[in-house]
Amino acid sequence: MKHVCLRLIQLVVLAALALVASPRPAPASELGCYAICVYDDWACMLAIGRPADACWYDSEHDICNLGSCPVGLSK
Repeated sequence: MKHVCLRLIQLVVLAALALVASPRPAPASELGCYAICVYDDWACMLAIGRPADACWYDSEHDICNLGSCPVGLSK
């Protein structure tokens, strides 16, 4: 339940940032990566009951590194 509350808070913060914060010219990829990470966590929680491994944005290489979701595990 704690993880679900955390993910809901992240979703609300992401939505607020999308509405309020003006995007910077280049690092829009960072916000997109954050959205993908939240989606990845939700998909993993629905599949196995726990969030995916760490996901982060590498600004030096402008790439989103997704965490893994070990689907073979049971709930």
